[in-house]
Amino acid sequence: MIEDSLLDVKNILFRVLFKGAFDQWYLNNKKTKTDQTNTVHVLIRFDKRKKQNGSMLVRDLIQVISDRIEVTKDSLIKETFYQPTKTTFTYVVLFENIFKNLVIREKIIQHLIPFWQEWEKDGFQVEETNTWNRLDTQQRQIVCDIWNVIGESVEKAIPFEQLIDKTRSRMKLIVTIKEDIRLCINNYCQETCDKELFYDRLQKIETQLNQDKVLSIQVPPEIERLKPFADRLNPVFPSLIWQKYLKHNMESESKHILLLLMVNISKIVCLLFCFRTKRLRC
Repeated sequence: MIEDSLLDVKNILFRVLFKGAFDQWYLNNKKTKTDQTNTVHVLIRFDKRKKQNGSMLVRDLIQVISDRIEVTKDSLIKETFYQPTKTTFTYVVLFENIFKNLVIREKIIQHLIPFWQEWEKDGFQVEETNTWNRLDTQQRQIVCDIWNVIGESVEKAIPFEQLIDKTRSRMKLIVTIKEDIRLCINNYCQETCDKELFYDRLQKIETQLNQDKVLSIQVPPEIERLKPFADRLNPVFPSLIWQKYLKHNMESESKHILLLLMVNISKIVCLLFCFRTKRLRC
């Protein structure tokens, strides 16, 4: 595409004409984002062959590509979080010196800042946190490198990994509370009249985890009040000794309730008899 002899060209008129011809060729041939990114990598290699200050002509051509590439939020979040690699256009723009003073770099940063601000305020969604958990060590490092640049641009000292760990810790706590309370209700509260209220609150937490940012989720006070009981009762439930003790007390409680019921029924019958016979005492 470019002979070595062209790398040193500084003539403005030639550069303008060459840039125009390249723009037309590029417009006709490079249709996909992958094509665009591959062309960028080729030009960067050419630029690095001219070690001092790079090639003005090559940088003209990179400017052409930068102006043509469509930057969307969907493509940015894909390249910076869901499928991070060092070969993506976003990574190259942020970390290759040739883009340091180009508009495209600032444009990408400005598109990414709202993501950072939203994560900092409300945390990540469960789906985003699960995505992070699936990334390997190298991918996580790429994500951190990219987003630490964004954090620096908004003058935030907090590293990206610390930002997402805050959400992961909160999510783990909420999920643990939800599972512990459900287990406690299933084990101990099946005969209670208000168990459906607590099941409803647990379902609300589940819905929020699927839809909302984790840091915006509040555990209902009814669930919070049950937590100390669940913490104490759940660990002992599998114990055979505890099962015997629990069964004995439940049977005793049932007998006690039945006895009270029989006594009350006797009193009611007696009162009805007294009323009908006009007695004052039974």
